[in-house]
Amino acid sequence: MTTPLPDPVRRGSGVRPGPAPWNSTPPAPAPAHTVRYARFLPATNAEGPGTRAALWLQGCGIRCPGCFNPHLWTSRGGTQAGAGDLARSFAEQALRAGAEGLTLLGGEPFEQAAGAAVIAAGFRSAGLGVMTFTGYTHADLVRWARERPDIAALLDATDLLADGPYLADRPDLLPASAGPCPADAAVSALSAK
Repeated sequence: MTTPLPDPVRRGSGVRPGPAPWNSTPPAPAPAHTVRYARFLPATNAEGPGTRAALWLQGCGIRCPGCFNPHLWTSRGGTQAGAGDLARSFAEQALRAGAEGLTLLGGEPFEQAAGAAVIAAGFRSAGLGVMTFTGYTHADLVRWARERPDIAALLDATDLLADGPYLADRPDLLPASAGPCPADAAVSALSAK
């Protein structure tokens, strides 16, 4: 299991204490061999630091009021494909496009943690960093990872985690290079990369 680096960057009101009451139930496990995604961009400057590939996963049970992507809440729609094949194809496209890393967002990446971990690991094997946006808190994910290898695998394959639900009444932006993030979201470096 990944041990977070000390003193993660915290924005807004600071570190949230303990589990989040609004979404503190772990997502149901999903198959490791497939993912359902809505869109892939091999290079963008809008979804994290630097030039990054971006993969929007389909499906989110958190359903934050004011969410940027309510069309990604349903687990229907999008494209379902093999995670290993997507990892190879998407990493090759990202490298050709000059991306420095991958951003997983959605939808909710941890609702497809096993498949998302395969894709993230493929990008890391190609020398690219991985940022994951999630509506769950880091504290909850770490707690659930003790019992859930899929969640542990996605945390292990993530270099930078932006966690916590979107709060429509507290919109804010990280520096332009980091993409949209609610004011009280936490951004944690989970690796030295």
